[in-house]
This record gives sequence, C-alpha cells and structure tokens, in this order.
Amino acid sequence: PNDLAVTEDRVVIKAGEKAEVHATASTAISFTVDDTAVATVASAGAIQVTGVKPGQTTLNVTAAADTKKGIAEKTIKVPVVVTDANGEIPSNDNVKKPAKVTGVKITNLKGGKVKVTWTKQSQKNIKYYVKKTVGKKSAGKSVGSNKTTLSVKKGATVKIKVKAYIYDATGKKLVGSYSKTVTKKTDKK
Repeated sequence: PNDLAVTEDRVVIKAGEKAEVHATASTAISFTVDDTAVATVASAGAIQVTGVKPGQTTLNVTAAADTKKGIAEKTIKVPVVVTDANGEIPSNDNVKKPAKVTGVKITNLKGGKVKVTWTKQSQKNIKYYVKKTVGKKSAGKSVGSNKTTLSVKKGATVKIKVKAYIYDATGKKLVGSYSKTVTKKTDKK
C-alpha cells in the first residue's frame, strides 16, 4: 500500500499569502491545484500554496506508483480556501447538499476487478464516496469523477453504494444520501 501522508487536511490563506503543506511518501510526490486562478502551487522543500484571489479550490497531492514494490498510486485531496484581505471567506451560498446518487452500474473486469459508474452530478467541486461491501467487510474510497475501478475477490458478491459530498465556503462537508445498493457477482476468472 502507498504510505502517502499529508499533514494538513485544509488550507486557509489570504490572497497574496503562502502556506506550506507537508507530504511524505516512499515514492515521488507530485501536486496540482484544480483552479490556478484561485491558488497556485510550487515546491520549495515543502509544497507551497499561494493564494491568488478569494475562492475555493482543491490541492491534489499524488504519490507515484512503484510496480516493483507493489505500491499503487495514491492521491490525497486538500481543500484550499483563499480569503480576501480582511480574512473574509467569499460568499458561497450556491453550495447545496448534493442530490442522492443515481444510475449506479457495476461491470465485471478481468482479474477480480469491477468498474463502477454512476450518473454525474452537475455541481462543481463535487466528490463521491464509493462504499464496497463483500461479505461482512466494507471499504470505501473518495473519487473526484463518476467512475472508479475496485478490486474484488474473484467469484464474490459485491455490494456497492455511492454518495456525493461537497465542502462549502466554511469548509463544512455537505453529504448527500447514498444511492440504492447495487449487487453483482464477480467473474471467477
């Protein structure tokens, strides 16, 4: 498993200011920011986030895969809020709790994997939490798009449900309802 760790779970800075984000991993770390009009990112030992103008964006910190060591790529998303000179957070009243996720489909892929897709929601900056249950074991992961691939024991029955979430301007997490649970028996191959 990838040992990527990010010490900050949220960055709040004024426009024109810098903040450092510290990340560690045993593989190479790269990073991007979703909206460079709001904040930019560079490296100077630590990851430096610079506020450009008031708004919200997401810092994506990714540790590379190392196939020789069996390490998969891993990304941690850090919400970034840039305030104005007075420390005011831009009004973001249009952020509403996401709707219930619909249209969940599971497709078998070779090698004990399933592809999960669902209907994309129109809200910007929305993320999805995909919960997988096999037998009594559950695991979940957050993704930024409306599809993901999950590993499942071959020939097992998997149950999947998905919910959407978003952060408002204050960093409060707004979570929608889970989709209906969709069940699929995976291929034995």
